[in-house]
Amino acid sequence: MSVTTTLCCLLLVTCTLPTVNSSFLGCDTEQIAAGKFSDPQEVCDFAGYGRKVGMLVGPPLIIAILTLICCPIFFCGRCCNCCGGRKQEIGVCCVESNSMKVYSMKEVWLVKGCHVVMLILAVIGLIIGIMGTTSLLDEVDNGFVVVDGVVNDVQGQANEIKTELRNMNREIERIGESLGKEEEFAEMKAPEDQIDTATDAAEDFREKVADARADANRYRDQTTRSGMGFFIFNAIWVAIALIFAMLNTRRIAPYVILIFLFLCGFFAWFTLAIQVSMQIIITDLCEEIDLTLANPDNSALYSVFKCDDPETWQFDVVQQLAEDVESEVASKSCSLPQETNGFCLTFNCPAQQSCTSFEQSDTFIQDLRMKPLTSSLTCDNAQQNLPCNIPDCATHCSVDDLKTTSTAMVDLTDLAKRAVDLLENTILPLLNCKFVFDTLLGPVSPTCHSIKKQTGKLVVGSVLECIALLITTILTILGTKRWISSKDPHIKNNNAVQHKPSESY
Repeated sequence: MSVTTTLCCLLLVTCTLPTVNSSFLGCDTEQIAAGKFSDPQEVCDFAGYGRKVGMLVGPPLIIAILTLICCPIFFCGRCCNCCGGRKQEIGVCCVESNSMKVYSMKEVWLVKGCHVVMLILAVIGLIIGIMGTTSLLDEVDNGFVVVDGVVNDVQGQANEIKTELRNMNREIERIGESLGKEEEFAEMKAPEDQIDTATDAAEDFREKVADARADANRYRDQTTRSGMGFFIFNAIWVAIALIFAMLNTRRIAPYVILIFLFLCGFFAWFTLAIQVSMQIIITDLCEEIDLTLANPDNSALYSVFKCDDPETWQFDVVQQLAEDVESEVASKSCSLPQETNGFCLTFNCPAQQSCTSFEQSDTFIQDLRMKPLTSSLTCDNAQQNLPCNIPDCATHCSVDDLKTTSTAMVDLTDLAKRAVDLLENTILPLLNCKFVFDTLLGPVSPTCHSIKKQTGKLVVGSVLECIALLITTILTILGTKRWISSKDPHIKNNNAVQHKPSESY
């Protein structure tokens, strides 16, 4: 009856859960899709999700509490000659004095037979639980391996960003030295202390993953022993109850066993509540990972971790460095003609040219050409009919000042292009929360489902052992009167009133 009630409660709770358009941690997918990431409290109902989990773990938790409460009630009742009384008498709560309850052979063997069934059930739960415990720890370790590998890849790309920014700084120094403008060009370089930001976030994350994995490995043996010991200990007391039932020891032994069964039952049901909550959260997390990979715009994970907030990851600093380098070198490339004495006497310089990007700088050096009268004298480029432009002059000009300035303009434009490539191909994809999540979630998704499967085994094993403990406890209470030889039920007590065997005590 208790098992049926528990299953009905679980089914009822599941069916009555609110069917709102919610996701992991109760986040509203419609608001997420609308881009409301500013505050997770606005789109995620953490308290509501907690209530959902609490409703599902409520039944085993209630049974755990009732098991703990029933232990002293039962023993106090027996001491007061209630709860069936201390002797083989009639009555469930208050017994009839001078009465004698006679049990049939069927009743005695039914209790002992149920003990055997419960031991089989506990052993099945033990096997499933041990398999789930060992496999779960293996899957968790595999998850750390996957995450650590991805984080190391991200760390390597972040190191490439740092290396490239420093190479660009050295190139800026070289161009400044060629023009004799070292101090002016030094101001265009990316600050060295900010370049390290490229790897700070990835390094911190990698260290946290490494520390978590080290902690998991450190306690792996203890966790394995604890998990196995939990299932083994429960099964042992179910077995002990069966052994003493078969030995027909109904006096003190069943009461001692009952104390341990009550305690084991409390911890077993309480542990089951924790495992159920873990299973719910892991299941929802795995489903959210799959939804994120399929439709990132509706991801609760992005909202919870504030992915649209640059301060969350502090990657915007590196992005700004690359943008500043592009803007600075492009601007300097376009302003050099006006800053170089005599340069505009040879080239058709515009009155004023302002460049802030690689595209503008590249267009400027391609379109800026020599005056027709001077082109043939200063730029020997027989391969084109048009007057020389800046790239032509950088290669073919015979006048050193013109060639040096043109070369600097071409090199600065190339630097702007390198900054754009670094920004678009490495920084923006890498140092972006969605990219980091997508890179991590893809490899993690199969591991998450494996962990969910193994956690499910734990829950199944615990459910079987909890049921075995609960029914064994009831059988042991009955055993305080019925753990007797098959001949004893027919012994008559001439000093007591006789009753039919079918009547309960």
